[in-house]
Amino acid sequence: MCSTFFLTSCCLLSVLSKQFQKKDLDFADVAPLLNSTVQTIEMFSEGKLGSKLSSFLSQVPDKPQIGDDGLETFEF
Repeated sequence: MCSTFFLTSCCLLSVLSKQFQKKDLDFADVAPLLNSTVQTIEMFSEGKLGSKLSSFLSQVPDKPQIGDDGLETFEF
């Protein structure tokens, strides 16, 4: 469940990112693109696209931990 939500979110964000990288991006297109992405992710949180977000959030720690290398990490 966790990986499904993560992969779906990454896909949505990569499409958004790719749109923002266009040379001929019209600033008027930014808000609709961003709103569409946010609405889709919100549908996950409301359960309209399944219980994937709540399952994902239940598996992710609230705060990052310090790893052996001194960097912050989210370990499951």
